[in-house]
Amino acid sequence: MIAKRNPRIIRTMSSGFSDPSERAGLGRAVADHRVGRAQSLVTRGLFAGGFLLVFLGAQAVPPHTPKTTLGQDGSAIFESKIRPILQAKCVACHGPNLQAGDIRLDEPISADVAARLAKAISYTDEVEMPPSGKLPPDELAYLTKWAEAGAPWPETPTITSEAAFWAFVAPQHPDVPEVTDRVWGKNPIDAFILEKLEDKGFEPAPPVDRRTLIRRATFDLTGLPPTPQEIEAFLADTEPEAFERLIDRLLATPAYGERWGRHWLDVARYADSNGLDENLVFPNAWRYRDWVINAVNDDKPIDEFLKEQLAGDLLPNAGDDEIIATGFLSIGAKMLAEDDPDKMEYDIIDEQIDTFSKAYLGLTMACARCHDHKFDPIPAKDYYALAGIFKSTKTMVNHKVVAQWVERPIGSKADQEKLSEVEAEVKTRRDTADEKRKAAGDALLKEIRAKKAEYEAAGRELLERDGAKANLKAAIDSPNGDAPSGAIVWESEDFKSSNLKVDKGGYGKEIGVLLNIGKFPNFADYEIEVSAAGPYQLDLRYAAGDARPVKIFANGTLVISSAASKVTGGFYPQHQVWEAEGIFELKAGKNLIRIERENFVPHIDKLLLIPRPGQKPTELLGAIASGQGLLAEVVRATADQIKKGDEIKLNLPDKADHLFEEPVASELKQLEKEIADLNKTKPVVPMAMAVREGEPTNLKVQLRGNYLTEGEEAPRRFPTAVTGPDHPELASDTTGRLELADWIIDEKNPLTARVFVNRVWRWRFGRGLVGTVDNFGALGDLPSHPELLDWLATTFVEEDGWSLKKLHKRLMLTNTYQMGGEHNAEAAEFDPENRLRWKFSRKRLEAEAIRDSILFVAGQLDREMGGSLINLNPRQYVTSNNNIDPIKYDSRRRSLYLPVIRSALYDVYTAFDFGDPTVMNGNRPSTTVAPQALFMLNSSIVLSASKDLAANMLAQEGWTDSQRVQHLYQTCYGRPASADEVSTALEFIPKFEAAFGKAENPRLSAWQSLCKSVLASNEFVYVE
Repeated sequence: MIAKRNPRIIRTMSSGFSDPSERAGLGRAVADHRVGRAQSLVTRGLFAGGFLLVFLGAQAVPPHTPKTTLGQDGSAIFESKIRPILQAKCVACHGPNLQAGDIRLDEPISADVAARLAKAISYTDEVEMPPSGKLPPDELAYLTKWAEAGAPWPETPTITSEAAFWAFVAPQHPDVPEVTDRVWGKNPIDAFILEKLEDKGFEPAPPVDRRTLIRRATFDLTGLPPTPQEIEAFLADTEPEAFERLIDRLLATPAYGERWGRHWLDVARYADSNGLDENLVFPNAWRYRDWVINAVNDDKPIDEFLKEQLAGDLLPNAGDDEIIATGFLSIGAKMLAEDDPDKMEYDIIDEQIDTFSKAYLGLTMACARCHDHKFDPIPAKDYYALAGIFKSTKTMVNHKVVAQWVERPIGSKADQEKLSEVEAEVKTRRDTADEKRKAAGDALLKEIRAKKAEYEAAGRELLERDGAKANLKAAIDSPNGDAPSGAIVWESEDFKSSNLKVDKGGYGKEIGVLLNIGKFPNFADYEIEVSAAGPYQLDLRYAAGDARPVKIFANGTLVISSAASKVTGGFYPQHQVWEAEGIFELKAGKNLIRIERENFVPHIDKLLLIPRPGQKPTELLGAIASGQGLLAEVVRATADQIKKGDEIKLNLPDKADHLFEEPVASELKQLEKEIADLNKTKPVVPMAMAVREGEPTNLKVQLRGNYLTEGEEAPRRFPTAVTGPDHPELASDTTGRLELADWIIDEKNPLTARVFVNRVWRWRFGRGLVGTVDNFGALGDLPSHPELLDWLATTFVEEDGWSLKKLHKRLMLTNTYQMGGEHNAEAAEFDPENRLRWKFSRKRLEAEAIRDSILFVAGQLDREMGGSLINLNPRQYVTSNNNIDPIKYDSRRRSLYLPVIRSALYDVYTAFDFGDPTVMNGNRPSTTVAPQALFMLNSSIVLSASKDLAANMLAQEGWTDSQRVQHLYQTCYGRPASADEVSTALEFIPKFEAAFGKAENPRLSAWQSLCKSVLASNEFVYVE
């Protein structure tokens, strides 16, 4: 049922450019729908000149970007970041009730006050604010940059539900307008476009030539250029339906899903790693990416497409695909190391609300987390009503540091059932072990704490022994020095028994080191014979890139609790050093020396024992402990606390099973063996990032976004600005996620279809009918063609059945799409952004299309679909502090399949405006900066592709150089080279061949240079 059209809305939205103020605003309706939009935001350029650019970086701004866009984004930053900090940390002392220092921070401040504020919060002045302690780093960064930018304070236009704002009125199928040029405007879409042009006295640009048309359509639908053969076939097809057949062919290619799936992945903020504080790999995120590609290729109706991403797992007969689809809610960036588990959970929910509300509804609902939305009729209660739905959904297994996200099994049901059975048995044994471990631990801890005085005395005695060790010197004073007389040097690999691996090849010729193979604790036992009893000094030669201290046992007694503990600079032979580790007693004859560590060991190469007659042992931890009935580990921990000056707290070590009484220790050992054996029987079951149902939960409004200060309860429901205040609340026995998905695609929802078709229009024409594709609220643009937007939305739902492929055909079979880019000076002066669509705007290819096209024309592109290119363990870190990048980008697959690593994007992506995958973005920018030209001339991709392209042409026997030039232009530009271009190229080749005279193949080098010049041109990376 379509709501009745509001005539007041129609009047203001259809007003066009009728007076100078509207002309200056390029068609923004200003009459009844000015909704308090403060022009001072534009005229003063509050955010355009400073604050926003601090956050966005020095990005090149297209020449005609309206200042209001920057103002809107800057206002959003102010509302989501700055105002909450001021309210939470400043207003109590600098607000309406108290103005300490004559400063108020609940209203605009002067530049002078802003400068004082910047100094105070940075603690670089006599006055330090807040006096209770410096702001957290993220809040300090935002507030400092805001203050340094002059503290811009946006005015707050608002809309209310009573105002009947256009976006909250359900679209009605409008009548197609009558136009003068009925031939050009016979298509309804063209009629809506032409009506605006005729009203202003403009004519649409002439149609584009067919070569340009096929190049445009092929890039639009596949992200790849047409081949010369495809172009010639299209030119030869002179039937009226030729272009429609071309569209059908392109829509049927797998490349279509890859191209348009990537568009949606921008909205879904897809990435293969977490980013933020802990940049862990998302090893199964690719399943969601492939689901999107397949859904687009299969033309899954968009209502189903949207619904499954919210609640696919809750649908009747839900299978693997429906579970995978909910990855939409899971793949966002998260602060996994947040110390406060409640804050972590609410931050994750906030990110989900922000993404969902912008992606589906074009609303910035996350602005209402801390207070009622300042611009749109979204009270904080509505935010927390929606948050309750996501709170009732399990995205995370836990919220501990470092938190783990939910992954759900997919694939064979039999395997899934077997996995569940095994995990249930493992859990039973684990619970039993934990209960016994806790009981034994509590009893042992009680005994330990009863001997606090003894442990403290033993700790102090141990520290005295440690002092003697500090004065030891290694018997060999250089890594490759000779051993003194009487010393015994033992190769580390000559052990009696060990669970370590010996490596003799990877760390230097004939140098053997011990490496971990995955079993803990690591150990190596050596049987070493000495001629006489007495004290002996142990030295170790080892290399360690990080601290890996080991324990040394002599004949079963712990004699050195922290050997090989230094960082030597690395793990390779050049980093090896000799270190004196300690003195201990040995008996005459054979002695058993053990090296042991609970985790990875350093790379130990040699051991040395040398007699030290008359010297006392440096550490008698084992003897001190056993002589007084104490535990060695607790004595060492006590000594460490005394050394640091900490309060002495007696606790058990992390792994204490071996300290328990024999019956308990044996039982725990048996349980751990059973658990290990059960884990070996687990079937290999693929996993998918997804969400699952939790416990239905209502939240209370969190005042100022602080979960510790709660207000009234907000029962779970949908935004009242869209549903109206009388919409019923959700039932208490449901989480509401499925109901939310149903409501999103309900025909009464005025936003979903509008938002989606507007996204498609933007991706098709370069700018949406609503320019702010992610914001249909008060700070967003009003539609340039409101009736066309509603016609598209209603037709998309009622006639096309939410089919994206049918929508593509509707748009592409129009004269509007098939227009050329001919310049019209008068139209350009009036409408420089081409909002009226008086021509087809030139578009630069996105990063992926540029890279893929380079590989494609060179014959290098690997067209394999799907799967992951990341070969890392689950939850492995994907960024490194040692400038070691574990992610490789040397694949020739389509760019869509390359890893998207948050906080460390592929450099080709960053060069061409890929965008920040940490946040959703339906409106990628397109900048032109010098590094892009440098990339096209110098990158390894271009150099390799240009060489192969040249080699392929030179390998064609019987071709003249003129034919090669023509082939190059046809392949790269989709058109023949002109006579001048051929002539220039034929002059170029011999000159450069002479210049490359000393090259291995001068002719190939010359042709490679020509190919590189062609690839680096604007014509290659732009679509007319």
